[in-house]
Amino acid sequence: MSGILILVLLTALAGTARAGLYEKGGAIGLGARAMGLAGAYTALAEDETAVWWNPAGLGEIDTLRFGTSLESLYDGRQRSLNLMGAMPLPAGAAMGFNWSHNYYDQSAEMNADTVSLAGSLPLSRDQRLRVGAGVKFLFGNLQYPDQAYQGVGLDAGLRYKLPLLNPEQFLILALRVQDLDTRIHWSSGLSEQVPQSVALGSALHIDQYTSVALDLEYVQSGQEENQQTRILRLGLERWFQDVVGVRAGYMLDDAYVGTFSFGAGVKTSGLEFQYALLGQISSLGVSHRLTVNYGLSSFPPEAAPRPTPQPTPYAPEAYQAELIALPEVFSPRGEGLANTVVFQMRLVQGDWAQVGAWRLQLEDSGGKVVRKFHGKEYAEQFVWDGRDQLGRFSPDGTYLARLQFFDEKKGLLGEDLVSVLIKSPLPKIGFNLVPRKVTLFQDQAAQPVSIRFTNIADLPEVTWFVTVQSGSGRTVKTYQGEGSLPYRLAWDGLRANGQPLTAGTYTVQVDVSDDVGQTLSVQRALPVVRIKPKLEMQIKPRLINLADKQGAKATFTLGVQPRSEVRAWKIEIRLAQSKQLVRLLSGNGAPPSRAVWNCRNDQGHLVSPGRYFQAQLIVTFNGNHEVAGPVLAVATDIGTEQAGRSLALHLTMATFTPGSSTIPLGDFKRLKQASETVKKYAKRYRLQIKGYTDNREAKGKELELSWERARKVRDYLNSSGAIPNNMMEIVGYGARLPLAPETTAAGRAKNRRVEVVLIIQK
Repeated sequence: MSGILILVLLTALAGTARAGLYEKGGAIGLGARAMGLAGAYTALAEDETAVWWNPAGLGEIDTLRFGTSLESLYDGRQRSLNLMGAMPLPAGAAMGFNWSHNYYDQSAEMNADTVSLAGSLPLSRDQRLRVGAGVKFLFGNLQYPDQAYQGVGLDAGLRYKLPLLNPEQFLILALRVQDLDTRIHWSSGLSEQVPQSVALGSALHIDQYTSVALDLEYVQSGQEENQQTRILRLGLERWFQDVVGVRAGYMLDDAYVGTFSFGAGVKTSGLEFQYALLGQISSLGVSHRLTVNYGLSSFPPEAAPRPTPQPTPYAPEAYQAELIALPEVFSPRGEGLANTVVFQMRLVQGDWAQVGAWRLQLEDSGGKVVRKFHGKEYAEQFVWDGRDQLGRFSPDGTYLARLQFFDEKKGLLGEDLVSVLIKSPLPKIGFNLVPRKVTLFQDQAAQPVSIRFTNIADLPEVTWFVTVQSGSGRTVKTYQGEGSLPYRLAWDGLRANGQPLTAGTYTVQVDVSDDVGQTLSVQRALPVVRIKPKLEMQIKPRLINLADKQGAKATFTLGVQPRSEVRAWKIEIRLAQSKQLVRLLSGNGAPPSRAVWNCRNDQGHLVSPGRYFQAQLIVTFNGNHEVAGPVLAVATDIGTEQAGRSLALHLTMATFTPGSSTIPLGDFKRLKQASETVKKYAKRYRLQIKGYTDNREAKGKELELSWERARKVRDYLNSSGAIPNNMMEIVGYGARLPLAPETTAAGRAKNRRVEVVLIIQK
């Protein structure tokens, strides 16, 4: 009968039998923070909600805490009110309680209450390993049919906190077992066993503000059905300045039914406000939870420094106590200084037989006693690990150790005082170099090296040094200061003692020390590269026949050094006269050994014949240094002299002195006659003006000189002969197509020429 009632209840809640399992690990539980992480809270539970999630986590509580939670679960199908609290106990123990009231507003209304009590104890001296256990009392009633139930259950948990290399980083491993043997007894006389669940949890605190958690939970359906449901939970939380926090989570069961969760929180003056939203599970609908927590301050406000203790005026002169602290500065949390302080005591003057008891107590700056040692037998020394009476680490500051001897009637015989300082280890700092590699071009760098420090917000007042050393150990740059470490330093000159840096790997080292002798040292390597650029480019052919059946093209043979430092390259091809860009060949990294121009412009059109171009290789090296190579000439041939039904006539020829493009005086008359002939007899025509050089002049610049000679003739025919420029085509052939052998001076003189050819269209 009771099994039918439970099935009716679960069906009213979710519409499926699996809904009960999701209630077990879904929205059921305590705290909006846990729901925001999708229940990945077995390892993270360290507040009053640990009563439900893992009682071992109660040991992390360091003050009296209270909380309440209001919930609207599964689109309002279930409403809950929770009251909870927890407090620390001596010797690292802790306890907590919770009362939950759930109301199910469905066709069969149901009220369910759970009262839980739990405690936690340390299993190791360092309190990293803890165990917890809890007992809970369940009672409630179902209005239709009229039924009531009650029951008792047991929970247990383990938790281990493993510190990592960084003091702010640690890993938590946890185990939680709920409902070890929990049964409910119905008023009808029947009994049911509550499904048992086992959860394995882990959490990684990346830093003091960021945590990642993972849980794997196994829920046993009960004795009648030996069936398990597995639930995977993943959560991520991030706090900003420990004031505003955001979190998200994801939950997935072995039937691949999953949902996301989201949450946020605000902390202020001991109060914490948390909200969470759990997405829809199957057909259950979404859930909301709002939690308010309050924790009393762990320590009273810091008081003004105590005055230097004076000798005890009422100590009898016959007794004199002495207390020594070694060392006087220590760091309970690890690195840099001693982890403990050893107190050595002795009775310098007086009869020990008259001493009935002794007491050593440690007081903070406000006079509060944080730790106490006492006894009757004589002891030479005591070790303080910096923890208070509850096993918690004491905060940084100065503490007064007070040693007192008493007689049998508790009267003070002697007293001595000594101060000790707790100083946390210096936080790990780091720095980055921007850029990570320096490229020197002509002894100059494109930008200064910026030394940017990280993780220095918690760094106290320190003395700091920044040193730059060469590979041989020679110091080339230093910075130093006291107080706060700056967030950024700039090495502007990038020079060593006024001289340019040499190539090699330099070391940038940062050394930090505080007022008690703790030190930190961090290094980074800084490679320095010097660039001596070398650019080479050749063009073949220099004169391109656009009618070439093999394809009109020019091949650029490229050579660049050093190739490893090249960021990008380009070849600009421009018209020689107007400097207009015709084509751009480019790429990233080192250029190829060959690049081909297909004689087309950037729009894909073939260039015109009889055009003279200038090509230049430009390379960008690391550091944004741009280097341009020499300008080389390349031209397109004006084509054949006869095309279709046309007639070619050689009108005249001008000769030039070696290396010159000036038209000789004796040739002006022939050029004038040629222009008059054209205007008199030709109606449909064009002029081809071809320039040449001999093979000894203008080495490497033959094409440029021959083109310039042709241009001078064209300009004369235009100005003196009134022949329009658009009727004339010019081209330079260099030393190609000689008229006479180059072996004699006379032959070479004939080859230094410009030919004017008339093409008459029939």
